[in-house]
Amino acid sequence: MLVACRLALTPSPLSRLARNVLPFAAARALRPPPVRSWYNMPAALPPDDGKPIVGERRALITLGMVGRTFLIHSGREYKRVKVSAAMVGHKLGEFVLTRKARPKPKGKQTKKK
Repeated sequence: MLVACRLALTPSPLSRLARNVLPFAAARALRPPPVRSWYNMPAALPPDDGKPIVGERRALITLGMVGRTFLIHSGREYKRVKVSAAMVGHKLGEFVLTRKARPKPKGKQTKKK
């Protein structure tokens, strides 16, 4: 009788397997899938037809991009960037400012004693 009770209390290996496969209800992904874009594939650039290409700020400038014009988003609007040979190795976003330059306000001038 004691042996039968022990067998009844031990979980079956099948239930353990089912618990490992589906431990909880399916949830949403922890991070979104990667965006597949041409910034990973510089050889996939369209032929140069004179129109500016909308580029990504994180795109690395390669030799194939020299002489082309890109539209890069500054956070508010798209700015034109013409790529030169000196820019190779940098990111496109480095050449578009995202913050507005404001002059430093002058304080009140006091008389020296």
